[in-house]
Amino acid sequence: MATVLLLHNRYRSLGGEERAVAEQAAMLREFGHRVEVLERSSGGRVEAARGLLRGGLDEKEIAAAVRRTGTDVVHAHNLHPLFGWRALAAARAAGAATVLTLHNFRSEEHTSELQSHHDL
Repeated sequence: MATVLLLHNRYRSLGGEERAVAEQAAMLREFGHRVEVLERSSGGRVEAARGLLRGGLDEKEIAAAVRRTGTDVVHAHNLHPLFGWRALAAARAAGAATVLTLHNFRSEEHTSELQSHHDL
């Protein structure tokens, strides 16, 4: 059976994506797969902006998790703002295949979110 690492950047309030990640983890375990879940919380505005502009933060954590657990597949549900594209690149570099599920993605979402906060 495969080892799967699920990545998810939580929103400020719980919703459908959090439920989807939990249900996917439970289903994969039910079918005999080993599942690890790595979640981050969106954090404060400055940290979120830094992650979004950089393409993610602390990608070494993802590479280390892939190596430590022998992950075969990294499945990301929400990369923004703290995981970013760098998380998937680090997972691939560490030897895992990657999958990205987009939930309610709008390309203008992050730009409008950043512009709506005058204190950035």
